[in-house]
Amino acid sequence: MGQKLNEEQWKAAFELAHAAAEVPAAERRQFLDASGQEKVVIQQALTLLEEFEAPTQTAVQHGSTISHFVVTGHLGSGGMGDVYAATDTELRRPVALKFLRPEVSMVEGAVERFIREGRTASMLNHPNIVTIYEVIRTESSLAIVMELVEGKTLRELRYEKLETGRLLDIGEQIANALAAAHAAGIIHRDIKPENIIVRPDGRVKVMDFGLARWIEAENRSGIWVSAPGLPVGTWRYMSPEQCRGENLTGATDIFSLGIVFHELCARQPFGSGEAGAAGAAAMRSQDVRPPSAWNPEIPKELDTLVLRMLATEPSARPDAEKVAAAFSALRKGADPNWTPPQLLMRRSRRAAPWVGGIAAALALAAAAGVFMWRWNPKVPTAVLQQVTTLVAENHATAAAISPDGRFAAYANVDGVFLKSSQSGETVTLRQPESFLADRMAWFPDGTRLAVSGFSTITNQPSVWAVSITGMAPRLLREEARAGVPSFDGTQLASLSEDWSEIWVTNISGERPRKVLSSPASDTFTFVCWAADGRHLIFQRRHYATDQDLGNVVVDRYYRRSLEVLDLDTGKVVSSMPEMWADSAVALKDGTVLLLKMDRGSDSRSAVWEIHMNPRTGVIHGSAHEIQGMEESFRGQLSGISCTADGNRIMFVLRNNAPAVYVADYSSAPPSFSKSRRLTLDDRLNFPHAWTPDNAAVIFESDRSGNWDIFKQRADQRLPDVIVNHPARAEVLPQVAGQGKWMLYSTAPKGQEAKGLDAVMRVPLGGGTPEQVQVGSPVDTFRCGIGPRQPCVIRRSIGREYYAFHALDPEKGIGAELARTPWMVGVLADWDVSPDGSLVALPNHDNRSATIRLVRLDHRANEPAEWTVELKGLSDLSGLTWSADGTGWFVSVNTTVGKHLYYVYLDGRRHLIGDIQGWAVPSPDGRRVAYLDRIVAANAWMIERH
Repeated sequence: MGQKLNEEQWKAAFELAHAAAEVPAAERRQFLDASGQEKVVIQQALTLLEEFEAPTQTAVQHGSTISHFVVTGHLGSGGMGDVYAATDTELRRPVALKFLRPEVSMVEGAVERFIREGRTASMLNHPNIVTIYEVIRTESSLAIVMELVEGKTLRELRYEKLETGRLLDIGEQIANALAAAHAAGIIHRDIKPENIIVRPDGRVKVMDFGLARWIEAENRSGIWVSAPGLPVGTWRYMSPEQCRGENLTGATDIFSLGIVFHELCARQPFGSGEAGAAGAAAMRSQDVRPPSAWNPEIPKELDTLVLRMLATEPSARPDAEKVAAAFSALRKGADPNWTPPQLLMRRSRRAAPWVGGIAAALALAAAAGVFMWRWNPKVPTAVLQQVTTLVAENHATAAAISPDGRFAAYANVDGVFLKSSQSGETVTLRQPESFLADRMAWFPDGTRLAVSGFSTITNQPSVWAVSITGMAPRLLREEARAGVPSFDGTQLASLSEDWSEIWVTNISGERPRKVLSSPASDTFTFVCWAADGRHLIFQRRHYATDQDLGNVVVDRYYRRSLEVLDLDTGKVVSSMPEMWADSAVALKDGTVLLLKMDRGSDSRSAVWEIHMNPRTGVIHGSAHEIQGMEESFRGQLSGISCTADGNRIMFVLRNNAPAVYVADYSSAPPSFSKSRRLTLDDRLNFPHAWTPDNAAVIFESDRSGNWDIFKQRADQRLPDVIVNHPARAEVLPQVAGQGKWMLYSTAPKGQEAKGLDAVMRVPLGGGTPEQVQVGSPVDTFRCGIGPRQPCVIRRSIGREYYAFHALDPEKGIGAELARTPWMVGVLADWDVSPDGSLVALPNHDNRSATIRLVRLDHRANEPAEWTVELKGLSDLSGLTWSADGTGWFVSVNTTVGKHLYYVYLDGRRHLIGDIQGWAVPSPDGRRVAYLDRIVAANAWMIERH
């Protein structure tokens, strides 16, 4: 082992070996010889280096599987252990695995410190910081799972001739990383060229944030001891206070960065001929020559910046944010101001640059016709910005802004994502498999999200905790919807699967309690916490027998109210009737922000606020739209969230353009193929029938500024007009009379929502429309697609029952065929079988899914009606019979759109796809026309000043 070393020599040998391990092998001997250490110390450092790089118990073979990671290669070794490239089999992404050496793992308390520091570092989500995903245990050691970064270290770039502009860009990125870490209370303490990588695209990544802090001392027996006063890091790049073992601040990282940048600019080791620890120490105690002394291309301003970073006293050094601002100013050709108020104000108060500026966001939205708003240039109180720019194929299904505004989380069909508000960089979060998120809310600590959604396989809803630090998702509650954490993060409020109950549980899922149940006809649509943890704010959806149906489109048979529940007493302490909202969020001062809906339209909503007493929960005053955004948005707003101060409000803005598609249909199993879009305009188009020759689709459209009826062949690009009356709306076309006639309903233009007042017929080939005598009031009618094309008209007798009558296109209404108890219905949601023997009516219930069958031809020993239950589904939208009469195409509402199923007569079902409308089969059953909607949905944000 050679000469026995004393404690100080052992410390020097270990630190020297640890530093040399990070130096390329070809330069190590020169590095050690230039360190100025005694020969016995250098020799012991070489011995330690051999032990560091010798095969250890953590040696991993290519192709080995560790947890859910498959090793793909060895990247290198160092004083702490080995680093391997691997593939995450769950998230299908490349990662790096950094193993802790076995002898380190055995030290008392080391593992706990390692995990704690790894967890702290993993909270840093910044584009210039290598992301820590998680810490995993193996049989013999621990491993840090981190982002795999390809590129060159600054050690490799040090001797390259880098242009000044590139130097400044690198410096700004490193300083931004340090600023983010210092703001989070984390000091790196080991900034050196080996810990900084520059990717091929120029992005800088700082490595090992927080991981070296716990390594404090070692004695030769292999026992690690705690030595709080011992300097931690690499001698060559330590600050004076770090060398002295003093308490450190972020200024120590600035000094280390100063040395790194001095070397980068001067293209030689810091300290000139006195390289190594001795030289660096000497340079700390005397005036430092500027980098331009070696590289005359370095501008004077950059010399000044580097020297200020190398000030002996920590208080004399600029902080990381000012360093970044100075690098930025130099890069742009400006004079670097050490207290740049315009930059600091912009950094502390700026909105997220998600679209490239407010003007770009407004221009984009205005060009697309996405929203309308009124801006008073004298009082700019609210600014709208687009956060995500997703295309229709993977549109946003949920979004939420973090309490501090640093991050935006959003979800789509591809998963859950986290977007930095500073850089715009986006990372994928771990979420449950086969899961689609429909709502999310941040925990108050800003490290987790309560993500609600449902299984794409079973439709089962659930609420999960999703970490932004790379931890695996954790189930919070099964069979639950719309979960939201309390202000202190200890409780979760959620709705039951059928929307009929409100539950509260602690965050670990224990002690669940039902705090409110609805009457048989009521449901709840959302819930949120008040700041005191005692009150819940929720919306009740209540069936109303006295509902005025005039111009009501959304939930025409229901009323809604915003209510407040006292958890201590179980009583509702406040209620605001007729407040229709999608969602709400409360602030600590009692302000409640909500997305208010317009009952007259499903495409107009706005951001409003109300106030409640934070102590009693009583709502006082009236609701009003936030100032500066007085015009309603064109589109549906959903899932409101906000920062803790309420100044930034986020939501998903959704628009859709209905279009008609045609496809080939196969019944074994039920599926569509060779789909293509039939209607090629951006207007509203709704299919209802086929011509008897299976060649053309008949649909209604507002393309002419009025609801008219068109016919378009499946092999053509343009339609033909069948009916076009400028003063009336023509809708719901059906083919009747063995293909001779087309029947349709009509109403005065602009009065469609109030009801239809006539049934008309027109020759299918075109001609003069004539009224069909059906009496009054006019209800909906349907015609089967069988050879006889039987037609049936349905009339509502109050809200007591439906009466079904035969309908002849020439003679008008005929005899009553059957009647059934009245149920909540939607226009044209029912259908008659191809042979005219049955009508099928879907229910519209959040709690269940049933299809009522009513027999029209009375048969002996046959029931007059019966019900088919669709277990596992709820909230049916509508149905159409298949051409062969074996089942129905059934549209089902979900929280993120619609699904289309084929349902057999016995209730069995098969999912066809995420089709946002209904299907209309051709008479021969070989093709299908269907409604689908091109959905555009993105996260948007309002910033209030």
